[in-house]
Amino acid sequence: MTQAQSLFIDAEWLEPTWTRLVAVKLQLPIDDHNAVSVLGTDLIPIEIAPSNRAHFDRFAPKWLFFDRPIGNKNVRALLIDDGIDGVTIARGHNELTITLELYASDARPFVHDAHCNAQWRAPNRRIHAPERLMLAGDRITSRVQLFSDPPIVLQKTLFPEGRRAALLFTDHADQTSAPTLATLLHGHSSGSETGGFLGHHVVLTKALFAHGALQGFERQLEDPRVVTLADELYRAGGEIVPHSATPSPDDRQVTQAALELFSRWQTRTWIDHQPETNCEAFGDLGFHSGGRFGIADLLSRYHYEYIWAELDRHSHSPDLNLFSLSRAGDRTPTVWPLGRLDSVGPSEFWMFRSTWSFMSSDDFFRRYDTNALDHLEQARGLHIAHTYLESLHEPGERFFSHNLLHREADGTIVLLPKMELLLADLERRQARGSLWIPTLVALADRLRRETQLTLTYLDAQHITLFAPRPIAGATFVALGPARPALHVEVDGAPPRGLQRTENQTTFWVDLSAGTHVVSMVPLSQP
Repeated sequence: MTQAQSLFIDAEWLEPTWTRLVAVKLQLPIDDHNAVSVLGTDLIPIEIAPSNRAHFDRFAPKWLFFDRPIGNKNVRALLIDDGIDGVTIARGHNELTITLELYASDARPFVHDAHCNAQWRAPNRRIHAPERLMLAGDRITSRVQLFSDPPIVLQKTLFPEGRRAALLFTDHADQTSAPTLATLLHGHSSGSETGGFLGHHVVLTKALFAHGALQGFERQLEDPRVVTLADELYRAGGEIVPHSATPSPDDRQVTQAALELFSRWQTRTWIDHQPETNCEAFGDLGFHSGGRFGIADLLSRYHYEYIWAELDRHSHSPDLNLFSLSRAGDRTPTVWPLGRLDSVGPSEFWMFRSTWSFMSSDDFFRRYDTNALDHLEQARGLHIAHTYLESLHEPGERFFSHNLLHREADGTIVLLPKMELLLADLERRQARGSLWIPTLVALADRLRRETQLTLTYLDAQHITLFAPRPIAGATFVALGPARPALHVEVDGAPPRGLQRTENQTTFWVDLSAGTHVVSMVPLSQP
């Protein structure tokens, strides 16, 4: 019978403290010939060789396996709860060190400009914030389950209803006008066609200026046509967010007026525009509260939670996956809690990174071709694109090759045929249940709920799930080498969906807040 013992860790701050790292190290004796493996984000085991190490971020699986028992507890497997900043596993000579990073500012990166420039190319310095302020009463808990017998490995996944991967577009406002936005959403500037994002039932996070008609930009939310299109995208499940208030430096009053305007769409995501010159950008002076350009308190007042970290992955690799490691042990933060940056600022913000995707249309369509999307799904990956999908430049202009739209002889604007084909491919992948295309707010909300969901092994066939908040389509994978197919019930009833492969059973269920029981009984072999 699978038996699990639990190690509980509880840390509480007794006074305000600027904190860089709070960690607990577990040291286990291990023979050099003992095979040690972990689960990758693709749920494929990875062996950790002697003298090697591995790091797992907030959303990575946290299983550890041994082919022979180790320690005086005869441990064969470990499961570490989510909710901490990371786990590092270092294998030395006859010793395995597991470092649980309860709180690590390196896992919560934040950099800001040293000062606000008048020209975006002017020299500047990016300053890293090495610590976060913890207040008296702040608390972090974690738990490690230790198994003396190899369990049926049940791993929760990040995306709903059995979907293997997620891809989303965060589209910045710089290229936007009423005709181009209509084309993006409908495939044609008349708005009467059935192509485009909405025609293919694909949503996105669309950034807009409250007032775009500055510095040569087009009118945006001051144009009633753009407001109507934004309403349409929002009703279809899209997200409308500010790209700063305007393309120029904005005083607090201007930003507050913009936040009031965006409350029409219940906005909770903020994307800076050109932080080198937009002094109120969160990555410039905006992370402060108060003063001429500090907006952190305003964002909190208007219920914003997610902020672009200005950290782009600039990669020519066909690998779309933000979870991928360039070297063993690298950190790959994707969405993370920011923490308190100053004594009077809010603590509830989370940040997200993206992949730079403003490139020639040929490169763009190669980046998102069928093979790349297949690989993203196989890897159970995540891709957050930083795009300018309304690119429409005239022949001879510098970025003409980047166009994803085309102006016809009569002046109408249409999406390039290859863009329509890409959207059709994304639509098919959504329909078959392999790819999730959410907004940024939907993705981040989902990831946060998944980390709060805990699994507790009762015995070899029964596991309790505790969900502090409801989770629709919560997905789990039971896996193992040559694992027989399983009969699965949740709270005595079949799950809402179930898929079986040779060595995996995937199922999903709608969880209400509270405790649930999963039973997994191996099916008889023929």
